[in-house]
Amino acid sequence: MRTLVGLLFLKYLSRRITEDVADTLLDAMHLEPITPELQRFYQPFYTALLETKEAEEIEIMVAGAKRRRYSDSEEELMTYAEKMRTEGQKMGRQEGRQEGRLQEKQQVLVRLLSRKFALTDADRRRIEQTENTQLLDAALDEVVTAESKEQVLGKLSA
Repeated sequence: MRTLVGLLFLKYLSRRITEDVADTLLDAMHLEPITPELQRFYQPFYTALLETKEAEEIEIMVAGAKRRRYSDSEEELMTYAEKMRTEGQKMGRQEGRQEGRLQEKQQVLVRLLSRKFALTDADRRRIEQTENTQLLDAALDEVVTAESKEQVLGKLSA
């Protein structure tokens, strides 16, 4: 039975999940009693579904589990969906913080160079297009002792 379930999941990862498909998958999963071992076996399938399917298709699976009174599948899908949503929010916050630090370094470099040397629009764009924080750090360090803006901007190409 596990082989059948695995093949069905693989087949429907690349196809749309409808009510009929959800019922087929869920019924195949419940042909044998759900044990903790079987639940562990199904976990990667739930994860794959949640990572590849649209929210509407996940809702169809949850509704099918609820309709067929497969509370274990309903709970697993909802638990994994919540876990992935939380992880996605964490990743989004981390990426947002990193993007904020990058922009802050770019802005500080523009400000310091503007105060010490005359910056052109092309110089500003060059700084704003630099996404490597290590290069920006090197340029910021160089501002202290630099005798020309070219000396500082050269650090962005290193």
